Amino acid sequence: MKDVVKTVVVQGSTGGLEDREKNIAHVVENIKKYGADNDLIVFPELVIQGYVREKDLDFEIRYWEAAETLPGPTTDLVAALAKEYDCYVAFGIAEKANTPGLLYNSIALVGPEGFVGSSRKMHLASIEKDYFLLGEESNVYQTKLGKIGLMICYDLFFPETARILALKGAEIIIHIAAAMGGGSRGGVGVSEDKRRFFDTAGICRAIENQVHYVGGDRVGTHYMGPKLGTWSPMGLAKIVNNYGVVLAQAKYGEEDVIFGELTNADLMSGRSVYPLLLDRNPKNYERLTKVDI
Repeated sequence: MKDVVKTVVVQGSTGGLEDREKNIAHVVENIKKYGADNDLIVFPELVIQGYVREKDLDFEIRYWEAAETLPGPTTDLVAALAKEYDCYVAFGIAEKANTPGLLYNSIALVGPEGFVGSSRKMHLASIEKDYFLLGEESNVYQTKLGKIGLMICYDLFFPETARILALKGAEIIIHIAAAMGGGSRGGVGVSEDKRRFFDTAGICRAIENQVHYVGGDRVGTHYMGPKLGTWSPMGLAKIVNNYGVVLAQAKYGEEDVIFGELTNADLMSGRSVYPLLLDRNPKNYERLTKVDI
């Protein structure tokens, strides 16, 4: 990878579907603000269309209409800015599938060369299953910054997701989320337990795979519908190197922007001292491939 990758994670209080144009403006504004001095800018899950809400036919139709193909209009817009500022940008977006009405929860990666690629969320939580199809194996892309792997929110708690990215050669894993806080704040999980899980899991994925980890979340509130009420994402975006050192962490429940420098020196020295991928013993892992455990 590049000797030093200057990284920014924007933890904003972006809106729902009705705020789509404002959400796009938020992405544009922050690329213009931070792109010239940094290599990589990361925004949260579904930052463009906003998060989904409890099943409602009118909302489903409007959400589908607001979704995009990849590449599409928003990646084209971001690509022009990425070229102008010579940086890479990762952000969450609702992606239209080939079949009308069907969607993926996706992360797009765009750089100076244009649309680089995307991954689709492999593990769906709660009401996401009412809107999105399960994604396939997550992807790794060669860029001027290094090999970048992509995953989304709930994928973090299934170590196989990050391990596949590492085995594909990822040097940096970008993980975006709209993780609701649990308890009265909504979502899967309970309150402080969930906060601790998100505080810990990204560090574990970085260490066990000897990769740099960049995790982005959003904050604010999101109306989930009359039955579920209003939920609140946690925040807690972080930048972690392959040693598990937290280089920067965003506030809990508040807007924030964090900065960190990921280095090739750390990656090379860590992989030399802790050759965890080389020392794997896959022949004894057959149980992991069986669905009838």
